[in-house]
Amino acid sequence: MNYRAREIQIRMPGCPTHYTNMQRAIDILKNPAFWMFVAAVVLINTFVSPRNLDNWGGFIRVTGIVSVAAVLYVSCHVGLLYLHARLFSEKRTVVYYPLFWIFLIVLIVVSFVVWMAPILEPYNVPNFNGVGEMYPVVLIRLVIFEWLFYCFFVPIIEKRGTTQDIETVVLGDHTLKVLDILYVQAMEHRVCIYTKEGELVERSRFRDLMFILNDIDGVQPHRSYWVPTHAILHLEGDADRLNIVLTSGEKIAVARTRRSEIEEWAKEKTLLIRALD
Repeated sequence: MNYRAREIQIRMPGCPTHYTNMQRAIDILKNPAFWMFVAAVVLINTFVSPRNLDNWGGFIRVTGIVSVAAVLYVSCHVGLLYLHARLFSEKRTVVYYPLFWIFLIVLIVVSFVVWMAPILEPYNVPNFNGVGEMYPVVLIRLVIFEWLFYCFFVPIIEKRGTTQDIETVVLGDHTLKVLDILYVQAMEHRVCIYTKEGELVERSRFRDLMFILNDIDGVQPHRSYWVPTHAILHLEGDADRLNIVLTSGEKIAVARTRRSEIEEWAKEKTLLIRALD
């Protein structure tokens, strides 16, 4: 099994279950917005800690140590995700609990910061005293940042394609919010548009609607179907068939002649491809 594509469920209390895999995690690491978030966390932790900020030598060194500690923190999470993907049985659902592992990761990070503390002694920085004093403070802060990350930041950073840039679309007599569309199906001389609110029927040719839908990030798994990327939860299949699983729970079969194309497209979008049970 390709561990990079294996689905991992991330469960953070108070946040929706987040579905990821190693490939998607790597893509997030390549996203500048993620490192802007990390930089913001570093600066916040640097400024809220009691220290003599008038001493630029000490401030720069503290910021440097906290920055390295932040990279170490992220690396620990990525390493644990990798171990979950590689070591868990293929028959089991892989679930990652950040709140459980954060206790160990913070201990590692705090130990590193305290180990680096001697280089700050000439600059009168008083708050790098010991693991026992730093651990609870850092733990509380990072639990808050983790919660904010999974509840608010991840849903934003994982929006794919151009769908989020187009808010509404006019299909025949209907004006629809793009994010409400689940899929479009051609049926003889009419087209059915399935949305979160229900089903709409438009007397139009499917290919005419496709000219309008081309500006929205999506895929055509079958000549009679079109599915927007935002409505796809994952793909699942075996040697004989491949289905697109929607966020609504519905499944759309991929035509055999388009299977290779859809699999390549899914990899580009870092969508999960699960094995059928």
